[in-house]
Order: sequence, then structure tokens, then C-alpha cells
Amino acid sequence: MTRFMQAAFPNSYFIMIKRHPIAVSMATQKLKGPGIVWKLKPASLHYLFEHWLHCHRIFQQDKKYLNNVYELTYEDYIQDPASYHREIAAFMGTRVPEGVMEEITGAYNKKYLDRWRELLTNSFFKNYYRYIARKYESRFAPHGYSLVNGLGLSEEIFEERGKLSGEIGALYCFGADVAAFLRRFWTLKPKEQMKQWLPEFILKRIRRARQRALLNRRKTGAVST
Repeated sequence: MTRFMQAAFPNSYFIMIKRHPIAVSMATQKLKGPGIVWKLKPASLHYLFEHWLHCHRIFQQDKKYLNNVYELTYEDYIQDPASYHREIAAFMGTRVPEGVMEEITGAYNKKYLDRWRELLTNSFFKNYYRYIARKYESRFAPHGYSLVNGLGLSEEIFEERGKLSGEIGALYCFGADVAAFLRRFWTLKPKEQMKQWLPEFILKRIRRARQRALLNRRKTGAVST
């Protein structure tokens, strides 16, 4: 949307915040929790890794068309928010409001990184998580993120390099996609489930039958009055 916003509002200022792909992806997977009033469809973790990379790839392509861009990472921001507030205010030509900034904590990132470490070490499906860790480590590295370093992990997740074929890894990913689909399916209402499974031509016939029934009821009501 940045190029569209630049065209619609030529004097726009863009503040782009990058966050660890583990935290972003696991937060996207969440369906419910205390205080959450929105719903998200569950997806496999490797699919969300690809989505993270895709979004940042698009931004890198669009960035050269933007006039005013300020970039930072969430991880750097929580270390020194006051400094970034001042820099952002200077970038936009304004000032930092006094006494209205909330307290910043790294707890939100930590809970997702702790969960990722647990999946890599103790999950029943740890081979899947280790496979995608090996697969995506080099792809996240240019963005300044690691799926292993800094998480208190040993090198054990890389010891199986070469033992796990691409075919087996692809099978793991396929299984994760199927599991995510089933979770999405069972969270749908019966009417939505039917739409997921029935062919489009049958759905069209059902819609036409409903429209005819509605017209007939209207005609009957007009005649009776």
C-alpha cells in the first residue's frame, strides 16, 4: 500500500517497523485469548514465514518510489523508545508529546520466542520445526534475524543437515498445511463449511433456487394483500 499512499498523498511520511518473523508469524496464528476480539485463520508456520518474506520483498521494491521513509525494528525500539520517539518526531518535523508514552516491554516478543524454542526441542513435531528452521535461517539472515541464534539453543537442530531429504521436508510441510486447513474448517459455521466443500456450480444452483423461492414468496404476499 505504500506506493498507493505515496501517489494519493505525495507528502506522506512512512514509518516502517520490522519485527522478528517468529513473533509476527505466531501472533498471526493465534485465534483467541484474553481480551482478543478479532479472529484470524490459522496457517502453517512455514506458510507464514513465506508471507513475512513476501511482504518485506514487496516493500523493498516499493521503497525506492517513496519520498520520506523511516525504518526501525521493534527489537531496537523496545531497547530505547525515547530515542526513537525523538528521531521520529524530528523526521516528521514535529515534537514528542510529553507524559503520554506508555511503558515499553519486551515480554510480547519473549513469549513467542520461548514457544519457538519449546517447539524445536520438545514438540512431537520437532522434526518439522527443525526442518523449517534450517530452510529459512539463511533467508531471514539478510533481514537481521535468526531462527536459532540468541535463543539459548545448541547446534543440535543443524546436526541432521543432509539426513533429511527435501522430499521428507516437503511432506512435513504438506502435513502442516493439511492440519492448518482442518483447524480453519472446524472453526467455520456449518454454512461456511458447506461453501468450502461444495463445487461452485452446485453453490450457484443453490443461490438461484433461493432467489426463486424469495421471488415466489414476494409474489404470493402481493396477491394475498
